[in-house]
Amino acid sequence: MKKLFLIAALACASYTMQAQGIFVGGSLSAWGEKNSGVKSSTLTFLPEVGYSFGNNWHAGVVLGFGREKTGNQKENLFRFTPYAGYTFYQNEIASLFVEGAFSYLRTKPTGGSAQNGLEVGLSPGLSIKLSPKLSMRAHYGFLGYRKNGDDNGYGMRFDGESLAFGFHYAF
Repeated sequence: MKKLFLIAALACASYTMQAQGIFVGGSLSAWGEKNSGVKSSTLTFLPEVGYSFGNNWHAGVVLGFGREKTGNQKENLFRFTPYAGYTFYQNEIASLFVEGAFSYLRTKPTGGSAQNGLEVGLSPGLSIKLSPKLSMRAHYGFLGYRKNGDDNGYGMRFDGESLAFGFHYAF
């Protein structure tokens, strides 16, 4: 009887884990340019893990790491972003969502002192299913408050720098 109960409990737990929708994903970006003879480059890696609550709600956390180099100056970047999102439209292929997030940002130049920042706001997005478990996601824009070095203020920003692409894999 104990074995039967244990097997039933494990079967229910594995079904629940599958229905709950744990996902992993993230994005990787690289950028290089040359302005007035000065070379600059940026590399960022933003892995994330999350959890879907049914069809419309999801939550997750992003841990971001990066490196920026301008001329001889180098800077390390760190980001911690817990978020919650709501999908307000979906069909078999695509869905539209909005995510609310709080981000802690930290930049530290080599040989300099660290600078902390934060963001609180909303970001709309689009998700396109590439397969039953894999989807490509895009975020565009930001509406909220940001305090990070010289970039302080509140409002909305919909420009090329606020466009981000990534992937999600659902288990």
